[in-house]
Amino acid sequence: MKQYYCFFLMLLQFASSCRGFVESPPLTRWRPTQSKVFSTQPFPENSSHKNADDIIELRADIERLRQEAFLRLEALHEKLILKSKQNTNLGDEDAKEHHQQRENPPIIASLTAPSTSSSTRHDRVNLEDIKTMQNLTSIAEEFERDMHLLNQKLEVKSRAAALAAPEKPHPLKLLDDTRWRISLDVHRVRGTWMPKTWGASGDKLRLKLEMEFTTDELYEREDFFNGLSDGSKVLRIVQNEASMAPTMTQGGKSIRVVNGGWRVCPMEGPLNTAILRWFFDVEEEARHLGSDIYLPAGRVYGTCGYFPIIVRSNVDGKSKREVYQQALRQIEAKYRSLQEEQDSDTDLISMEKLMRFQAMQVVRNDAAKIKKTINEELKKEPPKSSLRLSRDQKVGLSREGGLCCKKQNGLTQEYHILGKFEIASIENRERSDYRDLLRP
Repeated sequence: MKQYYCFFLMLLQFASSCRGFVESPPLTRWRPTQSKVFSTQPFPENSSHKNADDIIELRADIERLRQEAFLRLEALHEKLILKSKQNTNLGDEDAKEHHQQRENPPIIASLTAPSTSSSTRHDRVNLEDIKTMQNLTSIAEEFERDMHLLNQKLEVKSRAAALAAPEKPHPLKLLDDTRWRISLDVHRVRGTWMPKTWGASGDKLRLKLEMEFTTDELYEREDFFNGLSDGSKVLRIVQNEASMAPTMTQGGKSIRVVNGGWRVCPMEGPLNTAILRWFFDVEEEARHLGSDIYLPAGRVYGTCGYFPIIVRSNVDGKSKREVYQQALRQIEAKYRSLQEEQDSDTDLISMEKLMRFQAMQVVRNDAAKIKKTINEELKKEPPKSSLRLSRDQKVGLSREGGLCCKKQNGLTQEYHILGKFEIASIENRERSDYRDLLRP
């Protein structure tokens, strides 16, 4: 290979020297023997046309020879470089082909192949490249199509899951379509504005009824709801009657009661808790013979605490109240430890005893703050055992509530306390044995 390389190099040098001598001969070194063949000066008038044609053909042959030598030299140079790279690659042919495919893809290799390769090999490489590109294109299209179908399936599943998942109810709408039993305990309560003779004997009047918190909108504006109709709904009285408990002198009887309204009023209770307000109308006065206690005819109002269970705050599965109670127990244990150290210290006055006393004061103040926080949490989120829970355990009402009625006093209206009521959740269904269930 090196011999061919030297031969073509010498041939290229010879062609270059011939071209330079023919195109630009030095005028000072003109030789008679060379001027007949290579000189570019005009021929003498006595020269024949045959010599001129020979000179032109010779120049064309020299130029063609120079170009072919230059092209062959470049091809040979590329072969030598490729040979040296191949010798430095892996020893076996499979590793060498893998490396070449990784370094130069089939299309790039076909473009950078040596010029001495045959046309048949180029055609075969190009056909293989075209097939490879077609295969890659088909694979990419199939992958894109599969991914599109997969995304569509995932979207359909997510939509189905979203539709199947139960919607989380609003905290103020947890009483919708629930039924409760109310027990009215009408008696004289301290602070009432009822007449002094009303319930002075200490008698009590007990009535029971069932009412349903419907979702029907109440269009009537009621001052008891702070004059707001937004969120007010119809309170349906089951069978439109209340059962009055019998006494030693008189048996029980039914009182006609008309539907009313209800509304959950947020931020109106202690520490910004919610309150349930409701009312219904009593068409006749409820009274036992010979008793000084009665339920006046007209509108009766009730109020009790409203506590959504589903929105209660918790820390690691525990309520805030439980977390504060645990912290209080730790503080109490720390205080007892300081107290024991203080009692065991026999020195009357010492710096350690004084510092220990100050630490005990700090611990005592921290305990007082935590106790206050616990009491507030008890009002915000009372334990379930102190509430009357709904059937689905999503909301709780305070066990007892206040009863009152509205009285006109001149130009003003007053609410007079009538006693208390207790409430309990029941199944929401029509009862054929309603009267039997309301019997005391």
